[in-house]
Amino acid sequence: MAKICYRRHRFPPLIIQHAVWLYLRFTLSYRDVEELLVERGLDISYETVRCWVGGAGWTNVWLGTTTENQIEAWRRIPHLGAIPAAMRFLSVEPMLEPIDLSPWLGELDWLIVGGESGVGNRSRPMHPDWVRDLRDQVRAAGSAFFLKQVGSNRAPWPGVKHRKGENPIEWPPDLQIQDFPRRSAHRM
Repeated sequence: MAKICYRRHRFPPLIIQHAVWLYLRFTLSYRDVEELLVERGLDISYETVRCWVGGAGWTNVWLGTTTENQIEAWRRIPHLGAIPAAMRFLSVEPMLEPIDLSPWLGELDWLIVGGESGVGNRSRPMHPDWVRDLRDQVRAAGSAFFLKQVGSNRAPWPGVKHRKGENPIEWPPDLQIQDFPRRSAHRM
């Protein structure tokens, strides 16, 4: 595993130390920590996390995580459910295999699904039946479902012509779903 080079980041070492604490506390990967710092620019301190987890949460916080397969779902979603939030969502992007969300459906308000974008057929495909299965799981639980894109490998998606498969009009009619969550009353 590569050592994090402090000099290449624009954050002071204290912020990176807090991110490493998150890595240890929530079993995030170094990649996750790097994403927190570089892509999202979050300044998450120990005190912020302690107050948040130790209290009732904040009514204005939507908290989510990403999973691309069942292994990561088992690793990440339990942490999401353990932290208080007004709204919890899951981004299944890129969806690389069928995923069973039944253990956590009562904890999720919104599911966002998308295929892998990249260079055409070199991207791994997302099968429409995997999406339908997730849609059915989420709808049965009363949560919102949002299909973002079918991905760059459009082989399993006849009729999809846009590069990343992001145009819903090209998808099968039963998957043209882009719902947003309603405010959840059971969190706070």
